[in-house]
Amino acid sequence: VNKGERAFVSSVRAYREHRCEQVFKLAELDLAGLATGFGLLRLPFMRELLEAGAKAVKRQLVLPGFEPDDTDPRQVKFRDPAREKARVEREAREAEEARAG
Repeated sequence: VNKGERAFVSSVRAYREHRCEQVFKLAELDLAGLATGFGLLRLPFMRELLEAGAKAVKRQLVLPGFEPDDTDPRQVKFRDPAREKARVEREAREAEEARAG
């Protein structure tokens, strides 16, 4: 899930920043299809998506042609026990910081 989202963000930004604008036109890119192809459950908040017509609804981006999944990515566990342990510790630390902050 994390890698797919990072790859999607990198792809969209690379497309936008490419020097050959005649070939790589962000306005013509099927962002919903690209997000589906990367296996995203939800769209990440990106200026490029908002400029492409995505709307923020209930703290989530909605883009025509993309169907968000109801799965909560925070509930998807890593297969690797060490990565899962690190994820749980990071979330606990972030929750504590949010309460303190």
